[in-house]
Amino acid sequence: LRRYNSEDFHYGAMLYSILSLREKFNAHKNQFNEFLKNGFWTPNSINKNKPKVKKILKNYGFSNRKIPMVFSTAENWDGLNLTERMRNDENKKLGFKLREEIVNEIFGVGYKFASLFLRMSGYEKIIPIDTWAIKYVESRGFVNRRLDSGLTSNQYIEYEKKLTNYAKKF
Repeated sequence: LRRYNSEDFHYGAMLYSILSLREKFNAHKNQFNEFLKNGFWTPNSINKNKPKVKKILKNYGFSNRKIPMVFSTAENWDGLNLTERMRNDENKKLGFKLREEIVNEIFGVGYKFASLFLRMSGYEKIIPIDTWAIKYVESRGFVNRRLDSGLTSNQYIEYEKKLTNYAKKF
């Protein structure tokens, strides 16, 4: 059994999150198990085996549009140095900066995904803004988006601030 370090597990958590973008749990579970069976749990293992990784992704219906996201996380993970930086950020003050870096450095990753990943990594001041959060904020009278599209980066931050302010009241 190969030994993994905490860096590997943290990367694995991000990889798992990306792969969970599948809508059907059983397909996602089987796909992730295929990654584990082949030892594709680290950025290095994915970078060294791109054709096989791509084949697994395609076999489980991962769209061509999302495949580069998997490779981008592997290619950029070491440069971001997230595990060590998060571990050293005892007061959790780097969250918003880390989110910007994740969004800017990893292809296909947006604010919602980066926010969820950081929130699950202990950054409690970061709020993933999803459809339900948007509906809640808008039910309070704040609407700052086209209703036929998603949020821009600036709009996301505005909705996050509004939701944070509502939460502080409770």
